Amino acid sequence: MNTKDDMDALILAAGRGERLGMGPKAFVNLGGKTLLDMVLTKARAMAHRVLVGYPPGGEEAVRPYADAGVILLAGGATRQETIRILMERSNADLLLVLDAARPLASSRLMRSVADQARRHGAAVACLRPVVPALLPEGDWLRSTLGRSQYLLPQSPQAYRRETLQRIYGFLDAGGQVFQTTHEAAVRAGVPVRLVEGEALNIKITTPADLVHAQALLSLLESSE
Repeated sequence: MNTKDDMDALILAAGRGERLGMGPKAFVNLGGKTLLDMVLTKARAMAHRVLVGYPPGGEEAVRPYADAGVILLAGGATRQETIRILMERSNADLLLVLDAARPLASSRLMRSVADQARRHGAAVACLRPVVPALLPEGDWLRSTLGRSQYLLPQSPQAYRRETLQRIYGFLDAGGQVFQTTHEAAVRAGVPVRLVEGEALNIKITTPADLVHAQALLSLLESSE
């Protein structure tokens, strides 16, 4: 099946970037392109339609991204709310959830996550850690988790429509807000398939992350 036949891409770009301190994160420049540009280019190539959730009040900034295959919608106050807004405007059977804050996620990873969600209902990219995790009790070390006991979540994520609707039905019933959709999926009893992520797929949250991303992008471009 052609991926484009059944899949829409939902790009979460409504964050205000307060910790980055450079205005809305989606419009920050990286290597001559905005973070949104970088994600949108990949999404256009693999999805039937692309829906972008932008920061409320950011209509002028997002206007240049409008074309026949892109739907621009003001996002909500939370990530959870923005996904709902985009989901409700899509009628695709498969929804690929992308994050403008992770512009270095490869097209290969996006396709892998989408393929697993198509088969299993839900999938999320994750990375294996290189060090154990420390579990604190106040300012003291309480215990540790070995590297084989946990994974680091990334995006993209992908969901079949009926699966994501089931998750939001659970959220509505309990009036709950979770930072991530895969966390809500676990609480709702929805199985989520894990897909090996990428070390270069970093999330840009702080100025240091942006410097790191600039270096990684230069490395990628020099290896092409």
